[in-house]
Formats: sequence, C-alpha cells, structure tokens
Amino acid sequence: MIAAFFAVAFLLLSVYAAFLLRVREGLRTYDEVRNGPLRAERVEPFLSVTVVVPMRNEAANAASCVRSLGSQDYPSSLLECIIADDGSEDGTADIVSAAISGDPRFRLLSLRDGAAGKKAAIETAVAASRGDLILTTDADCTHDPGWVAAMAAEAGRGFDVVAGPVLYDPSTTVFERMQALEFLGLVGVGAG
Repeated sequence: MIAAFFAVAFLLLSVYAAFLLRVREGLRTYDEVRNGPLRAERVEPFLSVTVVVPMRNEAANAASCVRSLGSQDYPSSLLECIIADDGSEDGTADIVSAAISGDPRFRLLSLRDGAAGKKAAIETAVAASRGDLILTTDADCTHDPGWVAAMAAEAGRGFDVVAGPVLYDPSTTVFERMQALEFLGLVGVGAG
C-alpha cells in the first residue's frame, strides 16, 4: 500500500515537473519573440480597434475604467470603445454616460429585452463594432496609456490572438495576496 502511494506520488511529481519544464520553455520562447529581431519590425498603428467593456453594477469602477480608455495613446480616428450595460441597477449607465459625454470614441449600449449576462453583453458590443481588431476588458480594470497600441502592434504582426497579463492593485489582506499569487501563476502558465 505504501509502495503504491509513493509510486502514484512519484508519477504525479513527474507529470508536474514536465509541465513546469514545458511552461519554462514556453516562457523562454515568448521572451525570444518579444525581444528578438521581430521587435524592430513593428509598424505604426494601422488597425482600427474596438474596445469592448461589458458592465453590470460597476458604479464603483466605471468612471476610472472609462478614464483609462480615454487616455489611450492611439489615433482617435482608429479607436472606438463600446460599453455594454447589462441591466445595471446601481447607476452604472448614468456614470458611464456622464464620463463619455462629448467623446465620439465611446458608445454606450444597453442589452435588448431578454438578453442578459456577460456573454450577451460582449456579443451585443461585438455585433455593433466597426474595428478590425476587437479587444475585450472588464469594467474593474484600468489600462496604461499604451495598452491599445501594444495590443494593436502585436496583432499587426500577424498574430490571431493577443493576450496580456492582468496585474492586481496592491493587496492588503492575506487573502488578497494569496489571490494575487494564484493569479500570477495563471498568467505565467498562459504566457508559457
């Protein structure tokens, strides 16, 4: 019985070690692609980009998300941001409407009757989009000014899918720190 336990433990440890080596190799390849000769071949942004943000009851986050998207270093004529409100009951739509007032890059959509949920919000926004490239983000995220440009540059190099890491705000509780550490592992696995 003990021998079987150690055999199973050794097998699981071997599979886990092989997985970690594969992630390490993926990260090494990623680093070579990011810092290799292809980096010098980047071109100026040329894709029209639609940023899709589904929101439901995000009154606490909506204004900062919209502000960060409004401060993108990307040609205004090539950028549109569609906020899809999924029936918020906390005034999210009013906050977004005030935050985007007068900015032609932004549109606020409300879901049709019968449509509900994040998937429906994304589908509605994508159907209304005009961009060559569609980026999705969440309402509780804020973005550095170069986020859209960096994603568009990678997509412009011919990649079909582009993903970036998500960083948590500074954590204060032990639980938040554990959550951030777990998420860091997911980001690393995804990159690898």
